[in-house]
Parts: sequence; C-alpha cells; structure tokens
Amino acid sequence: MTVPEPVAVSSEALRIFALIGDIEWFGIDVGYDDGGTRRTPPQIVWRFEIEPEGFLEWLRDTVEGYEGTVAWTIDQPDRNFLLLPKRVSEELVARAGVSGKDVARDIGIADPEFANDAISDLRPLLAFLRAAIAHPGA
Repeated sequence: MTVPEPVAVSSEALRIFALIGDIEWFGIDVGYDDGGTRRTPPQIVWRFEIEPEGFLEWLRDTVEGYEGTVAWTIDQPDRNFLLLPKRVSEELVARAGVSGKDVARDIGIADPEFANDAISDLRPLLAFLRAAIAHPGA
C-alpha cells in the first residue's frame, strides 16, 4: 500500500522532531488544499513537553544554513516552534493581525511557483534536519 505524499511528509517530520524530545503537540500544512489543485507554502508547528536547552538557537541556525530552493526559518510563538519559508515569516510580520493560513494562501495565489518550490523543498529540508540531528556539529 502506498502512503499518500502529505501523510508521508507529516510522519517523517514528526519522527524527526521526536528524535529531539517528547512531542506534546504537532501540526503540519504540507501545502495542498483539500482539492489538491491550489498550493500554499508549507509550514510545520509543534511543541515539546519540555523544550530542550538551547534548541531554538541550534534549530534556527541549522534551518537558516540549509541551501535549498527557498529560504526557511524558525519562529517561536509562545511555546510552539514554527518551521516555514522565510518569505512567509516576513509577510506575517508585515501583515500583523492576519492569520498565517491567510498569508500562506495569499502567497500561493499570487506566486504559485514559489508555493510549489517550497512544497518540493520541504522533504530535502527534513532530510537535512535529520542528518544535522544525527551528526550535530558536522
């Protein structure tokens, strides 16, 4: 049985972050709408039961050191970690008060090529993170 791509990406992301610590909550938007026709930049949000010491700085440096198709970053609203394309993060700041889902949708409509690039870049980014977790400092 073949696992649908969104499910495979979600499972992979959850396994990677669970290598760091116990996950209390996890959510992912892999960039596909319900009909599978419109694309939005993907984002992953999660929180640990106990945040590992120094993890935010390490994760932000690691993610921003990834050289993929699009630039990525980490935000930390409250206790949650948010992995998303840097362009979406910058738009969220510029459009204070607008939901992340609305910002991502608007970017996907205005620039579907960027949304597709970000979707395609998510799995390589996750592989990069897995390698960085397995070999810190390498």
